[in-house]
Amino acid sequence: MRNTLAVFFKELKSYFCSMTAYSVITIFLILTGFFFSTAVSYFSFYSYQLSAQPYLAQQGLSLTEAVITNLFFNFSVILLLMIPLLTMRLIAEEQKQGTFELLLTFPVREAEVILGKFLAVLAVFGVMLIPVAGQLYLLYSVGGQFEWGVVASAFAGIFLLGTAFLAFGLFASSLSDNQLISAVITFGFLLLLWMIAWVAELLPPDATGWINELSLIRHAEGFFKGIVELKHIAFYLLFTGFFLTLTVWRVETRRWVR
Repeated sequence: MRNTLAVFFKELKSYFCSMTAYSVITIFLILTGFFFSTAVSYFSFYSYQLSAQPYLAQQGLSLTEAVITNLFFNFSVILLLMIPLLTMRLIAEEQKQGTFELLLTFPVREAEVILGKFLAVLAVFGVMLIPVAGQLYLLYSVGGQFEWGVVASAFAGIFLLGTAFLAFGLFASSLSDNQLISAVITFGFLLLLWMIAWVAELLPPDATGWINELSLIRHAEGFFKGIVELKHIAFYLLFTGFFLTLTVWRVETRRWVR
């Protein structure tokens, strides 16, 4: 555990001592701020329209459904672009500079190195989500009423989704010593697993079920609506564990080959 923490703090320091974390977080905040202000503006506009029509006003307009659900879905799309930028350097940069092999000459196991790096990028991802909570609190402080249970569920869903993204991004970073190639592999694969649910709609019903199970976004949609199911949590945990294991195997193989 001591070795894992040492790698964790080393990686965390490298993120915040360079422009990587600041640049990604800034872009993420600009995009999420845009989607947040747009969602709230649309909600205000439609609320005003409904207030002028008594029949429609009786049906009500839920802030949770109109803002929270759509907001977190948009956030998940942004992660497709941001996660590859966070993970592309984790192993690829050190492999290019030759420092990764030097790191493995120390009395530290490959699994400890990979876990330390993963926890570091996960911590950066967690920092990215903090301002999102601030946006929702700002909306609440000016009179916004929404279901906190749905908000908590949506945060859990976006965190699990991001964790899965990061695990694959770390694996992609171990495949090449070129950061750009690692980023492209990460984006391409995650986008494929994102869009696979759309392809399932064109296939026979018998094939739709298992293809939907491979879709990363399908497992998160329930969280964004306040529906938490154990199978979706298990999917993200297994997905994350699988690619972390593959990364360890990849690093071990590279070490013995060299």
